[in-house]
Amino acid sequence: MYTPGKRKAPQTVSRLKVKYAYLLINFLTIIIPVLLSFDKRVAFYKSWKFIWPGLAITGIMFLFWDVLFTVKGVWSFNPNYITGIKFFELPLEEILFFLTVPFSCIFIYACLNYYVRWSIPNRVNEWISNLIIIISVLMLAMYHDRIYTLVTFGLLLVLVLVLQYGFRAQWLNRFYMAYIVSLLPFYIVNGILTSIPIVLYNNAENIGKRIGTIPVEDHFYSMALLVMNVGFYEYFKNKQKILRNMNGLPSYTRSQLALRNGQDKPEIWVAYLGIIYDVTDSRLWVNGKHYEHWAGQDLTEEISEAPHTEDVFERFSAVGLLK
Repeated sequence: MYTPGKRKAPQTVSRLKVKYAYLLINFLTIIIPVLLSFDKRVAFYKSWKFIWPGLAITGIMFLFWDVLFTVKGVWSFNPNYITGIKFFELPLEEILFFLTVPFSCIFIYACLNYYVRWSIPNRVNEWISNLIIIISVLMLAMYHDRIYTLVTFGLLLVLVLVLQYGFRAQWLNRFYMAYIVSLLPFYIVNGILTSIPIVLYNNAENIGKRIGTIPVEDHFYSMALLVMNVGFYEYFKNKQKILRNMNGLPSYTRSQLALRNGQDKPEIWVAYLGIIYDVTDSRLWVNGKHYEHWAGQDLTEEISEAPHTEDVFERFSAVGLLK
């Protein structure tokens, strides 16, 4: 005998599963990087403390844009795939997205720094930055009346100009490598979000072009989000190194540093970011020369050409500060 309502239970369970779809995507995005953070070689968990400040600063800025975009109808969220918990019109899952994605991409960045010694040469790095600048200017000129396009390329233009030509960020070439690698999970995650769809885009506020189901702007919006997070990560990481190394260290002039070249004096010293390191006992600095680099110099501008990152200086003792 058929009893009305008996077949509703499976449908209810199914609806509950669907409603957690976006939340599940966030969980799967971050769980592997979190677990692999405890790998003894990369030991990424030791760097978590440098990530949180940048996540907070960048998150506040991007969540502001997210709220604005939601209110202005740049995009919306399919109620069938979210829990319904909202803050300032944003689903909880969207807020978590700005934590899980940057965390996972910084993990990729850190792993590449450890395992891949090669980096993009300075000249190529500048070409890439210039190409991004040109693309941003063109997009702003042609589509300045579309909110998503305007904000995305306006923000990216400012960030790349400041990092490449203002701060001369030595890590930018490594970031571009990490960004290319991060496109694989980007296409998986954003592909799911836009194909189901969980996030719906208003083409009147973007250029209307997509790669698969992903708006073109998403690629550059993601780049802006990630480069800001990596920038803050590098800043806070290097800030701690500098503060730790500056404690009670004497200061030396460039001429005094130049004498510690393994020739004029037996000490072999090099400087990086204002800190002088003693590399005398390193077999790679015999007679004051390391490949095409000479001791007694500030290597800050040259590190980007090296097949390793600035983390190599952690192996040496800081002996002074460069005036």
